Amino acid sequence: EARLFNYLAQFPRLDDLVAEFGTLSRGKESPRGRWVVGQGFKPANVDLLQRPAYDHEHSVVVAATPYLPIGEFHVLARTSDGLKPWRDGVVHRRGFEAGFKGPRLLVPQGVAAGTGRGGSRLRAAFVEDPLTFQHIIQAIAVPPGDERRGMLLAALLNSRLMLWFAFHGTSSFGADRPKVQQAELLRLPFPAPDDLPDPDQSGAAADALAALVEKQLRPSDPASARRPEHELLKEIDGLAYDFFCLSDEEKILVEDTVEHVIPAVQPGRGRSPAIWRSSTLGDRREYARTLVGSLADWFEGDCSIGTRLVARNDDLAILRLSLRDGPGAFDYAEDDDQHVAAALSRLAEHVDQPLSDNFQTLPDFRVFAGRDLFLVKPSGKRFWLRSAALADANAIVVDLHMWSNSGNDHTDRL
Repeated sequence: EARLFNYLAQFPRLDDLVAEFGTLSRGKESPRGRWVVGQGFKPANVDLLQRPAYDHEHSVVVAATPYLPIGEFHVLARTSDGLKPWRDGVVHRRGFEAGFKGPRLLVPQGVAAGTGRGGSRLRAAFVEDPLTFQHIIQAIAVPPGDERRGMLLAALLNSRLMLWFAFHGTSSFGADRPKVQQAELLRLPFPAPDDLPDPDQSGAAADALAALVEKQLRPSDPASARRPEHELLKEIDGLAYDFFCLSDEEKILVEDTVEHVIPAVQPGRGRSPAIWRSSTLGDRREYARTLVGSLADWFEGDCSIGTRLVARNDDLAILRLSLRDGPGAFDYAEDDDQHVAAALSRLAEHVDQPLSDNFQTLPDFRVFAGRDLFLVKPSGKRFWLRSAALADANAIVVDLHMWSNSGNDHTDRL
């Protein structure tokens, strides 16, 4: 994960392109014709309007322009259809009024909870219609001629990859209501296709991402505008991975973090995050599939790896990997008669050093026995994620290299 974060962090960031409205205002610079980010207006507190010291002013734009409540925010694209102006033009602060019209992105500060099939997300929408909004929403004004690049950014900001990066670089995820503030938003990576390892692949993905947003903004077929949101977001995720040239293993790291880790950091009241529960048969099967796939590249083509869970209880599980002659399809099974104590006693015979009486103090213990490898793992779901399988595969390879360098004859297939 550190390698992936550093890989993404090396690219140009949003703040290389986007200026802050507050900074421009203090320097008396015009935001016209530039990429600029600023917040919406702050409503006036009607109970304080009679106090002479309370700052308030009248905004003609807020009084006359359709208003977008946060509850009416739509990802990817938004028009002014069905919206009415704010109740009046009296505001505490005007905000970034240039962000109320023209091509721009709207980005709420809050992170959408992962309750639906789309999962947790940052959110962004590309808009062209005049719209006002409160300061909980940030607008990124897009200069004329850069609309397609703005649509690309809107799509990327809705991807799981951007949420993953923000999660690792934003302190507020430990709060009850995580937010991505303006300064944190501008630290997100936003390279051009030529900045990436495969410019052709990245360019094609960028075109496809921008086209998705434009189709939502100006649908040629009304049916395309009614496409389920979770389907759109899933397609965006895949294209974002292609844009940044991620490997399959890096995609697994992102998916596990978004699907399991982030919900555990932000659990709802009365709910137990899934990652804290026991692993399921499906969890263990996918773990084994990922583990075998990651290890396969280290072995010659004339052998394969079989997997079987030989014992399990509420605390521990023992997985056996068997090196077989000849290629073979992935298979996985679990023994019905699963006595952990007996299995641990048999494994102890293959260990040439004293072991603790409590195997729970030895997480991810590995025992090589002939052509078999036994993994003793806690039964909790978090130890059977696909990302855990990648980490375990790396540890196994290190073990085998050390074993091979010690002169052991059983590693001549590695």
